[in-house]
Amino acid sequence: MSLYSQNLYGQPSYGGPNYSSSPPSGYPQYYQHGPPQPPALAYHVDATTFRRDFSRGLEQLTFNSRPIIQHLSMFAQDHARYSDIVAECLEEHIRRVSFLFCRTNDVLGQQGSTRIA
Repeated sequence: MSLYSQNLYGQPSYGGPNYSSSPPSGYPQYYQHGPPQPPALAYHVDATTFRRDFSRGLEQLTFNSRPIIQHLSMFAQDHARYSDIVAECLEEHIRRVSFLFCRTNDVLGQQGSTRIA
């Protein structure tokens, strides 16, 4: 008979949990399933709503603003199925801004403002 008859350290077995077995039925189901799924969108976004929201975001972009650009990029990435709408909105915005820029330069040039050559 061994000096340590009950276990390696001489402590009696206390009937604690056996971690090698499956969890009891009362435990939450996350032991038996994969990682949690991301939450659903807070509101349904159809093509018309997406176009409206993305265009409004572009209207706020009146100067080179990193937070606005990042927000628009994440919004477009979250709704990748509307990539064609993103391209259309960007083209429209660039045309509008380019037209305003050219028109402003023409008006300033006609008034005799100094230009840097």
